[in-house]
Amino acid sequence: MFQDAIDFYKPDKGYETVTWQVLLANEMSFTSETETFDSEAEASGAVADNLELIDLKIDQLMKLRDRISLQQIRKVVD
Repeated sequence: MFQDAIDFYKPDKGYETVTWQVLLANEMSFTSETETFDSEAEASGAVADNLELIDLKIDQLMKLRDRISLQQIRKVVD
């Protein structure tokens, strides 16, 4: 009888809300944050885009690092 009561109060599958959550890097501060998506395909696309953005930023930072490390230190007299 107790099991019947539990089964009676279980939510219908039609009323369940399913979302997908992924950890992404914030585009401005590059801190991590959790984002929620309505479909697995959207979540997968967001992860792929985020990884592409991270790779681009790494490439930009490596070029900047090379420019800074190879620069001549100039003496400036006013």
